[in-house]
Parts: sequence; C-alpha cells; structure tokens
Amino acid sequence: MGGAMGLIQMLADEVDVRVVIRGASCLLPFEGMNAVLEACRKKGIKVLGIEGFWPKGDALVPEMDAIADFSDQESSLDSITDAIRFIRVAGKTGMLFDLIINGTGSSLEP
Repeated sequence: MGGAMGLIQMLADEVDVRVVIRGASCLLPFEGMNAVLEACRKKGIKVLGIEGFWPKGDALVPEMDAIADFSDQESSLDSITDAIRFIRVAGKTGMLFDLIINGTGSSLEP
C-alpha cells in the first residue's frame, strides 16, 4: 500500500483508528476523523478534500452534502481547520470518509 492510501493507513494506525478498504480507497469512519485530522496537523499534511459515504452492504452511497474541496487553502493548518469544521457539520455516525491529502515533509510526495 503506497502513496496517499499508505499514508492515510499510517496516520490512522498512529491514532488507533480502523480503516475500511474498499477497492482503491482507504476510508475512515466518522468517529475517527478528528483524530486523523489532528495527526495531519501535527505532520503538516494538507487536506485537499473530503468525500463522505454511507455503507450499504458491499456498496458505498455518496452523501452529496458531505463533499468538500479545500485545495484552495494556502496552508495545511487552514485546510485542516476547515476540514474539522466541515466534519462537525456534515459528518454523522456510521459514515465513512475518503480523505484526500497532500503531504509535505512526509512519505507522500507533494
């Protein structure tokens, strides 16, 4: 597992958050998002976007009100602050999130 998927798995492992692997996606549960976002903040990893899904059996149903783009933020701190605010509003128990990140000074290439 390399690239962004590997980095998300590593971040989740560091904060004891289980991930759900679906195809090429490493999804995070709503309940663990704040911990993973805090780990991103500590490592200077910029959040580019978030996409929320509802698991339905083997399928994922996109939650259209839980999609956000933070790629226009200047700094990793600004993107994480906005991501935390977004999760508070759009996130619900049982949802899974695809976190799109860009590492700086980490194992993920910018």
